[in-house]
Amino acid sequence: MNVGEINTAIYRDYNIILDSSTLIRLENSYLDQRRKFKIQKDDSYPVFYSIKTKAKNNWILMVEKHLESKSVKTINDVRTAFFTYYHTRKGYRVFNPCAGTTLLVYNGHMFTRFRERMHLTISDPIDIIKHFFATNFSPVKQRMDKDGQGNVLFMSIEKDGYLMGNVQEYSDKIIWYVHKTFISGSIASFRQITYTNKLKLNAAKDLLKFRIGDIKELSDLTNEYCNLFGFMDKEVTIDFLKHLIEDMEKQSSK
Repeated sequence: MNVGEINTAIYRDYNIILDSSTLIRLENSYLDQRRKFKIQKDDSYPVFYSIKTKAKNNWILMVEKHLESKSVKTINDVRTAFFTYYHTRKGYRVFNPCAGTTLLVYNGHMFTRFRERMHLTISDPIDIIKHFFATNFSPVKQRMDKDGQGNVLFMSIEKDGYLMGNVQEYSDKIIWYVHKTFISGSIASFRQITYTNKLKLNAAKDLLKFRIGDIKELSDLTNEYCNLFGFMDKEVTIDFLKHLIEDMEKQSSK
């Protein structure tokens, strides 16, 4: 299959799942599980479900609390991420459909590096995939320089480290963000750490402005970063944010 055929096949399956009773059933099952185990209302609590479509494609659905939901009472309070995969000589390649016809693509090498650099003892490839997405699923991709083939490089900041890859634009409608490797926070470069600190500082400043009423709402991007950096925790008070911003500005000026 060529790139266009792969995109078409994935989005055909994806749209069928979106409109299916299976999705509603699984999301309601998720609600029942949260109630059964008395999960705390602010716990994201990701749960994975495996299904196979009529086209005989394997999918993994991750259901969790929506970032903007204060508690989970109905299926409107959860979000579901969709992943399909196939096996290659370099391991499983995972596809996550998102806006329009854009695909987030995760190469097998990336999962291998994640397992190695996080010192995981998990051996089953599907379990590694689930373990990764349970804590590392940021939709925010920062475009950077171009590689030797003219593809734009990007970096994604995750809870466990950084994902590096390139943007492969096949047409106006077919864009793949291909995640090629994982770098744990302990071995991150100075550039990656500096960039992350800059984003963290800006997110803290915006959240402080929101808390004191200088701005009416946070952008979706700022919301993502605030959740990523743990700023939405109850312990993060206005005074905490003020001290954090002061300390970070002192560090950046050195």
